Amino acid sequence: MNEIKTMTQICADAFAERREKYDRLSKLIYIVDGYLVIDVNYEYNIGLDRCDTYEKIVGWYLHLHDKPWMSDELMQFFIKTALSHHNLSPEGSM
Repeated sequence: MNEIKTMTQICADAFAERREKYDRLSKLIYIVDGYLVIDVNYEYNIGLDRCDTYEKIVGWYLHLHDKPWMSDELMQFFIKTALSHHNLSPEGSM
């Protein structure tokens, strides 16, 4: 039988789900020794200086998009990681 959840429980469940997703993805995409590393079947290392502008990140998006191991979820995390590391706004430059 389905139980009715409170708003607090719904929010806690959603937060836990986001945390699990972040923890899982942060093991696959991370920054170490000047590189943004995508570690799926092997380590794909991208120098941080090669993804430090919006234009360069878009270039990497286009390059990585056709890789068989690159999922939409991984791509989003890659972009968010690069943007965050370089203090770039997700909305782009205004």
